[in-house]
Amino acid sequence: MNTDESGQKRVLKLQKKIFRSLQKEADFLLGRTPHSIRKYEIENQKDFRSSRKNLQPVQKSELIQSIRSADVSLIADFHTFEQAQKTALRLAREAVQEDELWYLGLELVSSHFQEALDQFQSGKISTETFHETISYSQEWGFPWSNYAPLFDWAKKNNVRLIALNRPKIFSPQDPLGDDLHQRDLWAAGIITDLFHADRQSKKQPKMVVLYGELHIGNAHLPKQIKMISRSFLQRSLSTLVIHQNENSLYWKLAEQGSELATAITKLKKDTYCVFSSTPWSKLQSLVNWAEGGPAAPIHEEMDDISLISSYGQVLTEFFKIPPCNYESLSTFRIEQSGFLEDLQQNPEFSKAERLLLRNLIQHNQRFYVQKLGLAFLGTSSGNGLAELAAIHLLRCGAGQKNALPHFFGKKSEYFYHHLMDGVFGFFGSLILNPKRKCDLVLDHLQRIEALQAGSLPTYKQELRARSLTLEFLQSTFDPEKTQNIPLLPLFWATRYVGQIYGKALYSEVLSERISVNWVKALFCLDSTPQIPAAPPTSQVIFQALSQKLALMDWSASKNDQL
Repeated sequence: MNTDESGQKRVLKLQKKIFRSLQKEADFLLGRTPHSIRKYEIENQKDFRSSRKNLQPVQKSELIQSIRSADVSLIADFHTFEQAQKTALRLAREAVQEDELWYLGLELVSSHFQEALDQFQSGKISTETFHETISYSQEWGFPWSNYAPLFDWAKKNNVRLIALNRPKIFSPQDPLGDDLHQRDLWAAGIITDLFHADRQSKKQPKMVVLYGELHIGNAHLPKQIKMISRSFLQRSLSTLVIHQNENSLYWKLAEQGSELATAITKLKKDTYCVFSSTPWSKLQSLVNWAEGGPAAPIHEEMDDISLISSYGQVLTEFFKIPPCNYESLSTFRIEQSGFLEDLQQNPEFSKAERLLLRNLIQHNQRFYVQKLGLAFLGTSSGNGLAELAAIHLLRCGAGQKNALPHFFGKKSEYFYHHLMDGVFGFFGSLILNPKRKCDLVLDHLQRIEALQAGSLPTYKQELRARSLTLEFLQSTFDPEKTQNIPLLPLFWATRYVGQIYGKALYSEVLSERISVNWVKALFCLDSTPQIPAAPPTSQVIFQALSQKLALMDWSASKNDQL
């Protein structure tokens, strides 16, 4: 009898465990939620209660058209989470067209600083002066890098920025616990004034508002906008509510096995929810901010090995295998002086390999050197660390311990070795972040067209690397014949192809067309004595995998996701 727990159930169980752990950590760091905020949260849940029973996905085009049709579109902002601001920018960018009158309302600037905001948008004052004027670090304090792209886009597209927050001078201590409702009233008043001032304009104004996720529930800011505008404009402004990554809805989708296929759901008339990330990724951003403060980049004060090890522990739980020794792994960042020079002088690497490593380091791209037990972290994102944790687990597992004599050579065994690192690494990172994106077939085709049309490459030989990727996917590229191809495009091709196969493998496991035990056996992760003394080569493993996967969707693009 097959007692293997389904991949979907196993993934969901681990993801909920990660979420609960982060929730406890966030509660500890931030303390008990005040009663007034808790009450506000409960009121906000009204938007979701009836919707959990029947969550139907809708196309992005429907949401964009709804934004264009509404007077005011309110997008939920989770202040510490960069993905929330990125999604807001993507939606605004697609909704706004030339020669239209649009505003972008912001919670992060108090309304009495509107003049400073206008001066900043027009370029009359610098970012530093603007921050000093509005006391950004003290009054807001969330990462400016999250919001800067929105400001840049508004400047370039003549979308006026509007300060909406209620100045704290009116309720410094919030004695009645009513500050959240007062802030809703205040913002609704400013929005109404804006539409009143433009009532004679030939162009009908439209507005996108980025405001805290609790504020945009229909019982809060939208209700106040309708009430105040009805009194002063003789009509209620139409509002559209766009929630982001709501926890209970995400878990409902995950239980149905549809969280990957659902980017947008319509909850009710004029209310949507967008899923661009996961509940635990959102919480992780909050924990990182609470631990390090607004000025500390993610992971700067944390122990890299500890983080990689924690990701690795999740993966060993998923596969139900003994833990891997991550203490034997050496990690490096770009700012560590002497790291590149040491690699360049290491006799373990050929001249071509040293050139490859130099290029990867200069572009801050992560890599893993099995024979040295070494990982370069690159940008050190959570996705990247999870990927490195998976690769180390793969290469330290049973049947996988024999390292190749070089980091990357011309023979096909090196190509397939790094290709399978890419597959397993991306697959492992998706267990921790199933919303992670990679370039799919259409993305490579479009990028190749852009490069051929004169677009600047992001790294040397990018065009060759992407062309090799498509040739491999079309079965017109033979890794046995690589003598005249430089290592750099070969390396990038293994990464690109590996990501596509890793994403496809994750989808197959989640849909239960491939079992977790099959994956474990394929990659020789099981430590039982039945593992043969001579493990299969990476090429043999890849051939077995490729026979299981249906990959070639030439119309697929990462931009299909938010």
